[in-house]
Amino acid sequence: MDKKTTVETVPATENTGKDILLTDRRDTIIRQHVYASAGVGLIPIPFVDVLGSAGVQLNMMKKLSEFYKVDFNEKLAKKIIIALCGGIIPAILTPGIKGIVKCIPIVGLPLVAATVPLLEATSTYGMARVLCSHFEKGGNFVNFNVNIAKDEFAAIISDEELKAKLLNVISLKKKTDEEAEPALA
Repeated sequence: MDKKTTVETVPATENTGKDILLTDRRDTIIRQHVYASAGVGLIPIPFVDVLGSAGVQLNMMKKLSEFYKVDFNEKLAKKIIIALCGGIIPAILTPGIKGIVKCIPIVGLPLVAATVPLLEATSTYGMARVLCSHFEKGGNFVNFNVNIAKDEFAAIISDEELKAKLLNVISLKKKTDEEAEPALA
């Protein structure tokens, strides 16, 4: 066996320094957009928070497609956002519900202020994980199967442990020296 054959048979699960750097870069893209999406969720104007979050997700999809060297297709990316996030958008979009919840004494406004950014951050994170998984399998925007992705997306955004981590990350709570920031990816 020559050296070239030996090198090619190294298991893909072994991490090299280059793999770690690439993963860190991908995770940084995701993290920045999750934070931005949560921040946009704080905008108190109906529909602006949802449209802003969709814009953040579209930008994230573009950055991830560049990272994975996949041709970006804005039209298909928008359709993916609508198809995957369509299930949670009604909960975010309904200004009547937000208005009613805000009226609950003492807890109403903080509940809305925590819930909407959490929903936005969770959907952005779920979108990122689904898209990364698809790209890592050699996929692109043209062959993205929304029906298959919906199940994976639903599983990600319904994960209570993830929501707890995201809520901790996006909260304004001051961390002590002993507390580490939870990993998102």
